[in-house]
Order: sequence, then structure tokens, then C-alpha cells
Amino acid sequence: MVKGGVPHRRSVVAAMVVVFSLAFAITATARADAYIYWANLSGFGEGQIGRAQLDGDHVDRKFIRGAIGPSAITVDNRHVYWINADGGSIGRAKVNGTKVDQNFIRGVGFAYDLDIAGGRIYWTRGQTTSTDASIARASLNGSDVERNFIQFDDPARFSTPAELQVQGGYIYWANAYKTSSIGRARIDGSEVDQTFIRGGLRNPFGLAVDDTHIYWTNRGTRSISSAKLNGGNVVIDLISGVGRVSTLAIGGPFLYWPGGHGSVVRDRLKGTGIGIKVIIGRGAPAYSLAVDDRGP
Repeated sequence: MVKGGVPHRRSVVAAMVVVFSLAFAITATARADAYIYWANLSGFGEGQIGRAQLDGDHVDRKFIRGAIGPSAITVDNRHVYWINADGGSIGRAKVNGTKVDQNFIRGVGFAYDLDIAGGRIYWTRGQTTSTDASIARASLNGSDVERNFIQFDDPARFSTPAELQVQGGYIYWANAYKTSSIGRARIDGSEVDQTFIRGGLRNPFGLAVDDTHIYWTNRGTRSISSAKLNGGNVVIDLISGVGRVSTLAIGGPFLYWPGGHGSVVRDRLKGTGIGIKVIIGRGAPAYSLAVDDRGP
């Protein structure tokens, strides 16, 4: 994908070369212990967590059952965690799908997304009143819950924190409405900046962060954007025409997002203009995605 606009037209031959090259790279780099996980808030597979290998093989749409309207998911090298939107709790299971606890953390309220870092679990709390938008955290054993770890100074302005990521000593989150911005704070909760990245963003929802860049989905422009970790070098149309995507994940050199009609799509982190559908079938699209490519 050409940065900053619509991809240039390529000849049929050139496009086929890129497609087959990417397809080969996907097959060659996928490992048997690397997985993509997804949660389905509604539709096919409701109440279940699905899993598949990164090349789309071994799809298990009922990998974890009994979730209560799962709306977000994250994973580390030991556990899978998800938000039960209809149960007001965070669930947890081992990465092999055993020892399922649907109420690992209770009373999380209207939570939207969650992430794991530094021995803690973090989640965004959305707008249920005009005063309770915040970022919460707890220890990985479920104790020491801080529901207002980062309390938004002006909840009427920043009332819908969507996906969040913790990376390199910072917490990043998408302010989906009103300011349409990316927020950032230090992992200790200090230096809160609700408009860390602003300008040209249209309803950012999905968020993913690696060692060098921040990526987010603009539901208003149906595109994926990027910026450096310092907030500079913003590229609004890194990948365009992706639809109204609400979740984004990184695995190795790829970005992953739901493609609709039972698919998960991935493309190179820098954008190539050709998205490869790696999981196809009813029940496989993801409301929320998590990629674990680290292995045991």
C-alpha cells in the first residue's frame, strides 16, 4: 500500500508476483506453536473463543466455551484473557484452553479492551456514566484491582477509550470519539496525554504497538494509520479500504484485522497493497484479535 493515499495500479503480472511472494512468506514463517485468537461478541460462535494457526490451519472455533459476550482478548505465553461484556468480568484460561475461569476478575464494568505487561493486566473502562471513563489495572493473579488507575480528567470529552496497548514503559489507547486521538501515559500512570497523536484521525478504535511504531484503525476513513513511538511521522493512509475495523493485532512482521465474511486479513507492517486472507469460514472472524507468535 502506498503511504498517504490509494495504492498505485500495478500490472496483473506484478500483482501476481507479490501475491505469491506474500503467500509463500506466510507459509514459510508460520510455526506450529504460533496462534491467532479471536473473540466473537455476537453472530456465529457467540460465547466462544476461537483459535487457529497463523497460516489459517487447524481452526478451532470452540477453543474456549462459555464466555459471556466476549468482546476483547489478549494473550501472553501462559494464559489467554478476555472480557465478558455481558458478565462484567475478565475471563482467563491456559493457552492450551484448560483451567477456564470466566470470573477471573469480577466487577470490571463496561470494559472494552485489555492488555498484559510487567506482571499486570490493564483494561479500558468506557462510558456508562459521565464520570467513569478510565484505565484500570490489576495484578496477574487477579488481586490489587485499581479501577481508576488512570482517571480521565474530562470524562465528558474523553468518554470512549477503545483498544489499548502497553509497550516500552508506556500505555497507549485510542480515544474513539469526540477528540478522535491516541492517548498515552507512562506505565506508572503519570504524564497522561489524551491527545498524544491528533489531527487527521477519524474514530480510531483498533490499536497495536511494536518496538518502533503505533498502528491504529480509523473507522471514519476505513483505513489503518501509523506513527513512530514518539508520535511523529504520522501516516494516515498506510493501508486503505479496510472497512470499519474495530480491532488490530501484530504478529511478527504482519498486521492482522477482521476482513468480514468469515476472514482474518493480514498485511506487512509497512503496507503492501495486498491483504492476504488467512482464515476463512463461518465463525472465524474476529470481533477482537490477539496473536501469540512467541511459542512456549
